[in-house]
Amino acid sequence: MQKNNPRGRDTSLHSMLRCCACVIVLLQTARAGASERLVPTGGSVITLDAAGLRSTYYRLQQDSVLELKASGPGTLAVIMRLALPAGFGRDSAHFRMVVTLGADTARDVRTTTTPDAGDWLGRTEQPSVSQTLSLPVQVGRHTYRFHLSEADGPYAGLQFILKRSTPRGPAAP
Repeated sequence: MQKNNPRGRDTSLHSMLRCCACVIVLLQTARAGASERLVPTGGSVITLDAAGLRSTYYRLQQDSVLELKASGPGTLAVIMRLALPAGFGRDSAHFRMVVTLGADTARDVRTTTTPDAGDWLGRTEQPSVSQTLSLPVQVGRHTYRFHLSEADGPYAGLQFILKRSTPRGPAAP
């Protein structure tokens, strides 16, 4: 114990406990803004090779459904690449992605994309330029359903990245 401490406490232990508490708060804050890749239920893994860089995507067949569970709060980034048939001769391709959350439609996107360099490994289709769809994820655990339709290609490759955010407390009175 230190002699100048009027309450008789060991101030070095007190300081150490305060430092540990600060470190825990900092780690939780850092984790709150962290990003993580999510893996859907179903959907086979496909690999994109673009300029020697390989990325994992999950295959969503046209007119089928891919489910993803995400816990919020945060923002879900869905990176989409349409698979274009070999020898695709047009400058642009179209597709529709519908995302549902329970019985509600979270997003319904009709978009146009263009062919991109790169290869789906082990496949003959050519990937399109990637497009990103952002979805807010509320507090709690949710199941999103992705549906590809009206596409100029047989399937799309999807990646899912959840960026966590810190929940805000109740508003001040």
